[in-house]
Amino acid sequence: MSEKLLSRTMTDLSMSGKSPGTCATYLACIKQLYAYVDKPLSRLTREDIVEFMRYETTERRLSPSSLRLIAVAIRFFCTVTLGRARLVEGLKAQRVTPKPVTVLSVVEADKLISSIESPTHYAVASVLYGTGMRLSEALAITVDDIQADRGIISVPHSKTRQARVARLSVELVSRLRSYWRFRRPQSKLLFHGLDPSKPMDQTGVQHAIRAAAQAAGLRQRVTPHVLRHTHATHLLESGVDLFTVQKLLGHACIESTLCYLNVSTAHLSGKRIELPPLLQPR
Repeated sequence: MSEKLLSRTMTDLSMSGKSPGTCATYLACIKQLYAYVDKPLSRLTREDIVEFMRYETTERRLSPSSLRLIAVAIRFFCTVTLGRARLVEGLKAQRVTPKPVTVLSVVEADKLISSIESPTHYAVASVLYGTGMRLSEALAITVDDIQADRGIISVPHSKTRQARVARLSVELVSRLRSYWRFRRPQSKLLFHGLDPSKPMDQTGVQHAIRAAAQAAGLRQRVTPHVLRHTHATHLLESGVDLFTVQKLLGHACIESTLCYLNVSTAHLSGKRIELPPLLQPR
């Protein structure tokens, strides 16, 4: 794959507003295509794409979700970068059945966070559950994003590239202040890595939450994103309307938020839960 075409692809991906992680994943899929066809992608044919997808399906036996990702990446490359949309006409991405959403109870969420030993990871987990942010969003928080007097925290670096605000409880403010006094961050970033100008690595948080779930005796597989699911579900179970939850989470469409109705026990029983201090609005 020529450096010129590679650079143009990266530019197209960045200009489309996709996150850095998505850009890297798409590019990896396109490089797989290039390695398989073993010829300049500027001379790509529809038969090459069909044969590549057949290989990924029958020989490598990739999962439907992986095949869908590859198909979407190739469609973007052919349509946007190459400007040859006819190459992918009729190329359908496989239908993927959504995985069940894992949600913790209020008691389980508290046990999980309380089992985290590192003050930094404890603070990050408190932000994830208390605000419903994605991990990448939480790690990008700066001091300037926090508006304690208004009970909100800005989320300028969201996945959808659209700034939004999340609710900031008195309890979360207290935890963040305790963390600040303990850690004394060297920049405006609350959770920076060895380089104070960059957010800390996500891997450490993921390991800490997984270890805390085991220590707390939780049977579910718990990831940082589970705390986001749990936040959204608990808001719905307390009576917060669906549209508000959508805006707080930064979902582009309401369909993404509807999945939480399927796991909300309050909507089945008709009973509302009382929000824990970490989620209570000012």
